[in-house]
Amino acid sequence: MPKFTTTIRIPLVTESDYQTISQEMQKKQFAPEQKNKKCSQFSDKSFVFTHSGRENLLDLTTAISHVLESTGKKYSFTIMKEKANSD
Repeated sequence: MPKFTTTIRIPLVTESDYQTISQEMQKKQFAPEQKNKKCSQFSDKSFVFTHSGRENLLDLTTAISHVLESTGKKYSFTIMKEKANSD
């Protein structure tokens, strides 16, 4: 199963926004990374989520966009697919 890592950046994020994003991302089967807990001060305004599943890149992009649009704020994100091991 492919694993995707998503980095989200929202310049004017609030703690409430982060809580909403985190809950909605988890509903879409994304898991928050441990380093997100360090973002409680929202100093760098970046959050990382991972997703393991059979969805394609377009489906993931659409799901993330829908979650982030709900904040009404400007955002950017990247999605990285981890290279499969060839053991």
